[in-house]
Amino acid sequence: MGNKLKEVFSNQEITYKGKISFKDKESYKDFIEALNSVQEEGKTIRVNGVTDIATSVQTGDNIYPISEYEKIVDVIIGPSKEKVTFNIDTELGKRDINFSRFHTNNNIVLETKKDEIVYLKIVLEKGTGKSTITYRAQPEKAKSISEIIEHYNMIIAFFDRLFKQPIDDIKNNMQIKEWDSIKFMKNYFEEAILQYKKLHFLEQEMKITIDPSKLKQDEEECWRDTEELYIILKKKMPIRINTKLKEMKDNDLEINQQKEKIKVGTALDVTFIERKVFYLWGKNIEIYTSNLLTNAIVKEIIEFENGTTRISYGEEDSRPMFISYKGFKTEKEAENEMKNIMKNRELYVNAKRLWEYLAENRNL
Repeated sequence: MGNKLKEVFSNQEITYKGKISFKDKESYKDFIEALNSVQEEGKTIRVNGVTDIATSVQTGDNIYPISEYEKIVDVIIGPSKEKVTFNIDTELGKRDINFSRFHTNNNIVLETKKDEIVYLKIVLEKGTGKSTITYRAQPEKAKSISEIIEHYNMIIAFFDRLFKQPIDDIKNNMQIKEWDSIKFMKNYFEEAILQYKKLHFLEQEMKITIDPSKLKQDEEECWRDTEELYIILKKKMPIRINTKLKEMKDNDLEINQQKEKIKVGTALDVTFIERKVFYLWGKNIEIYTSNLLTNAIVKEIIEFENGTTRISYGEEDSRPMFISYKGFKTEKEAENEMKNIMKNRELYVNAKRLWEYLAENRNL
């Protein structure tokens, strides 16, 4: 009888073995086809017809059972994967981006978890070195808006790291089609970061928290309100809008002429304060606006017995009527602006429309 302790503690290589039993030949055939798909395409596949699985280890002539499963509910097979981590420098400091790496018959594949804020998949063709990069942005998976910004910054830094030089510098070393595709990906994340930074500014300024899981709700309206609020509260610029008042009472608004001098046909500048509500993914944001109505042509004047006067007005084709406004977090700030609004008339009159501000930003 040999020395069993010596066998147990020896450096002899350990072999892992497994035995799988199937319900019938058809189940075995399906299992083999699934294995081939895993090798060729790297897919994870659910298989049926497995009745039991037994595993063991062998050292020398000795075999030791590990486990045996006789009541199989579900069997899923996939490629063998290993973790690969890139430590990269971003504008927010060093960050890790983690991939799973696996091999198929023709490719080496790197991919992040499918529920990451940005899902990335890089396929490198064996032998040729050709690569394909695909991505899927999933900001709704983040815990916060700042986490989206951080993750998108990490993706841009990873692309620069991947190509060993800033993407803008690699055009001469690649075919135009490849470069355009990479440039498009980088531009997408750069523009998205700018958008989310604006939203994060509003979170801090208005003391609100936006839930990323709601970002796909009312996207167009909410992003438009984000842009408008950012121009109002951060850039502090007036915005011209097409909303037009049709009539007013003289005790509601301030006008640039005394009431007794107003006649039908008179062109008025009218100023007033208004409360305005914006909607950002479930959060209502209330601000106060100082407004200047320009080119209001008086059409009718009606005086009432209680001493009030109603003035109806419209516009001329040669002088369209419009409103420009600036926004403030409090009514008191808007009231202070009203004291000097006519001194700043030119700033209001020359205000741009929202889409004009956005076009300027895109062309920078």
